[in-house]
Amino acid sequence: MTASLMTFDNPVKIDTKIAFSFYDLGVAYERRNRYELAIENYKKSLDYDSDLHMVKLKIEELKEKIKNTRYFKQSASKIHAVAESINCLYW
Repeated sequence: MTASLMTFDNPVKIDTKIAFSFYDLGVAYERRNRYELAIENYKKSLDYDSDLHMVKLKIEELKEKIKNTRYFKQSASKIHAVAESINCLYW
């Protein structure tokens, strides 16, 4: 019962721990280039602690990486299609 009372006396401390747990999970996904899942967990961390400004910056940074990655994949695909159409590929 004492632990239960301590839990209700420190809700802010618990929310901060949960926020950092989601943040850490986001970092793990980011390191594995799973950017969408990283953003999802970073956003969850903000649900528990909206003052984590570093998380907001991380989200914007990853959105930019996703956008750039998609652009480069599309460009590479177009280049490949053009090269294939003029029979430049040797492999």
